[in-house]
Amino acid sequence: MYEYWITADMDLLPVETQISIRRTDRQNKIGVRVYLNGKSVALTGDAKADVVLPDGTAIEVAGDAEGNKAWVVLPAEAYKHTGTVGIYLKLMNGAEETTLIRVELRPPESL
Repeated sequence: MYEYWITADMDLLPVETQISIRRTDRQNKIGVRVYLNGKSVALTGDAKADVVLPDGTAIEVAGDAEGNKAWVVLPAEAYKHTGTVGIYLKLMNGAEETTLIRVELRPPESL
């Protein structure tokens, strides 16, 4: 499994970035480490991601959160389409939803 970690400051959420995933024959973990003033932030709640395919179809994927990290393992469906895939990693705490990162997965040749 390949892991892609993004570092984020709590005051600057959500972080927006692009990632080129070169190996689609393996599972890939996309995650964020959250800090505030250089110190780890204890994340509470459940992580999830909305994976938006190039045709606009959205897939909800359950993730995990522990300590200052939240992550999701991308489903195989994320790799079956040509074009940009959007990932919105969120933290759910009761009815409160916080988007931590917005990631665009792009084909290697487009970056």
